[in-house]
Formats: sequence, C-alpha cells, structure tokens
Amino acid sequence: MSPTTIAVQNANTNVPWGHLADDALREIFLWCIDIQTLAHPILTARKLKSTLLPQLSVSRVCSTWRHVALYTPRLWTNVWIEFLTENNIMIAEQWLSRARDVPVSIRLSFIGPEKEEVWRIALIEFLSCFRLGYLRFPIDATSLLHHVLLDLPLTSVADLRTLDLTNSGERGELGVLEVDDARFPELSYLSLQGKWVLLPRSNALHTLHADSVPMQLRGCWDILRGFPSLEDCKLTIIQDNSGLPLETHEEIRLPHLRILRLYFRNGWSFGTFITPLSLPSLKQLEIYDAPIFWSTPAFFSLAQRSNFFPHLEGLIIRKARNEVNGNMIMELLPSLKSIALCDAFGIVSFNSETLEGLACGRLGPRLTKMELGYLPDVSSFLDMVELRLRNARRRKASEGGAQEQLAPFTRITLGSPTMERRDLSRRLQDLSDQGLEISAYHTILLI
Repeated sequence: MSPTTIAVQNANTNVPWGHLADDALREIFLWCIDIQTLAHPILTARKLKSTLLPQLSVSRVCSTWRHVALYTPRLWTNVWIEFLTENNIMIAEQWLSRARDVPVSIRLSFIGPEKEEVWRIALIEFLSCFRLGYLRFPIDATSLLHHVLLDLPLTSVADLRTLDLTNSGERGELGVLEVDDARFPELSYLSLQGKWVLLPRSNALHTLHADSVPMQLRGCWDILRGFPSLEDCKLTIIQDNSGLPLETHEEIRLPHLRILRLYFRNGWSFGTFITPLSLPSLKQLEIYDAPIFWSTPAFFSLAQRSNFFPHLEGLIIRKARNEVNGNMIMELLPSLKSIALCDAFGIVSFNSETLEGLACGRLGPRLTKMELGYLPDVSSFLDMVELRLRNARRRKASEGGAQEQLAPFTRITLGSPTMERRDLSRRLQDLSDQGLEISAYHTILLI
C-alpha cells in the first residue's frame, strides 16, 4: 500500500463522515438525488456535464464513497436520451448497468422517421438489457414504437409500471397499443398523447391519462370496460358519427375509480355517456370543454347506481347549455367539500328550501367552496352565506354539544351577480364587517 493511500485513509477516519456506516451513506446519497433538480444524465448532442450529477460528485470524494455509490443500484436507475447516437446509447447502457436488477427509467426524445429502421435493432438490444420500470417514447415514431415494444422480451417489460407515449399523427398514422395483463402484468400508469387506438384488457392499470386523445363514446366505454381497476381516468369524448345505435344496457361498474375528468367536444353526449356507469368510490368528478346538456334524470340514475356517491368530495361542471338543478345536486351529494357549477354565463338554480338546508347544515355540511355561474337571486344566496357562517360559529362555540359540526365557507366565486353593483358592494361590505375577507368584485373569500 502506497504512502499516499495510507494518508488518504487516515484522513477519512478523522472527519465526521469517516465513521458513517455504508447504509447511512447510501441514504444520504439517495437523499441528494431526491432534492436535486437534475439527478440523471440528459444525453444530448453536446458533451455530458458530469459535474452536475450528484452520483458522480459523491463518487469522486474518496474510494469508500465511490464503492458505496457504485454499489447503490437506486442511484443509477434514470436516464434521458435526448439525442440518439451510438455514443449516447453506450453511455446510457454503462450508467444503467450499475442499477443491476432494479427496474430503470428511460426517456427517449424525438427520432426522425428517416432513422426509425436504423435504430430499431439498436434500441431493442439496448432496452432488452434492463428491467424497465418507466418508459417514455418519442413523438412521431409510431411504427418504431410498435415494433420495439412487441420485440422486447417479457423479462424487460414484466416490471414496467409507467408508460408515457406520444404520437403527433403528422404522418397520418394511428398508434395502436394493446394493453393486457399477459404482456404488461405490472403496468399501473398509462399516459397517451396524440392519435391512438387503445385495446384494453388489463386488471393492473390504475391510472389512464388520455385526455389529449379524442375518442368516440363507444371507444370510451370499451376502455372503461377493459380497465376495471382504474382509480384515476382522463378522457376526451367526441361525437359518434357511425350512425349505429348505442347499446347501453350493460352496466360498466368501476368499483375503485376515485377521480374522473371528462372533456366533451360535443356536450350532447353527456347524458348518454353516463347512462351505463356505476362509480361507487368516486371522490372527484370534473367535466370540461364544450357546454354539456345537463340531464337531471341521467345524473340521478347515475347516483342511484353509485350508491349516491358516499365519497364524492368535489364536483366541477364547467359549462352547461341549459339550467343546472342545484337543488337535486345538493340533496344527492352530502359529502361534497367543493362544487363548481357553470361559468359566468351558465344558470344555476337553488330554491328557498335548498338555501335553508345549506344555511343550517342539513345540506352540504362539509361544503367549504362554491363556484357558481348566473344566480337569479344573489341576495337570497348571500343571506344563506351569512346565516351559515353564524350557525357554524355557534356550533363551534358549543363544544361537547350533540349537534354535528358545520363547515363554514372558505371561498365563494360568483359568475354574473344580478344585483346592482352598489347594492352588491354594500352586501359584501356587510359580510366583511363580520370578519369575511373580500378579495375581488366577483369573488368572496371567507376566512
């Protein structure tokens, strides 16, 4: 052993971190990655700046740290190949080889169509070397993607949990993706952008974000049937122009779905779309884009099939062609914490009985946020807000009482108040004098 090596080892034992166990060092190194914005190599056309990577920085402190870092597989599981070259693939392969048997994350960027066939074999050989946990594929490489995914061995995709795919469709080519348990047994998150045909047959998928993939109503139903374990789903629904009758007799039950975001390009499809659905675990329902044709009977039927939404906390109906019946919604959904009905031009109706129920807490006892469109009677609504605040304070003051606690409003947004501006300002000032902070003309913040 050379004198220099002995001197370095002695120096390491004299510093505080020289006595740390290897496991403690591993946790510190992993923490460095968690807080670092750039904690994985981005392989571009330029030379990699290795000094920015915490893995390499800690590896150069001393031989002990280098040994610990090199034998901590989770430090080396992530790489982004932004510019596809033989040298970058070689660097990525060397980097990921240190992950050993830990599933890795690989992100590939744009590949020009003229290079697809050139890189198909190289990518298959590269990806086949690892257990994939996350894979993001580039824009406009649809045929390459199809062949690569099909040709990868099962050992490479058996642990794949996240798949993020984009097809811009500029070449007029639809992406076709078959998701089944045999091929992707662990796939739980799928994100699609662009033009796709999705063939669903998986009980493992929990999250589907396909809101930038317009699909006809039948296709959306097929997806929901094919992914019965969904917990989080985003879909964009367009008009069905096939002319075939829509069969809705078969119930589509999604017992685990908690979040459903729907983007309608044609609002007339809303009532038809929800007809076969059963969503007993739903916590958040959001409806965007085109104004929907609100159907009270269809929504009531959906609530019946869903055990009247015992867990629903948030409801957003951004636009509606017709008047939305707020009375029925408040009666059906006692667990709501926030609700947004219509934009500034949509009409929302509440009768006196509903307003009384909101004021005393019989309806919406947990409700704290309301965003409403056009209210025909703003004065009565503000009366309810003021009375509910008083009731909430009174119940809070009577500690140990038998009455259920009533949540006061924390935020109310009004779209198009029907009161004269002077009268409205006076009412808002009255609320402010009672301790309510008013942030804007159309917005009331209740603290």
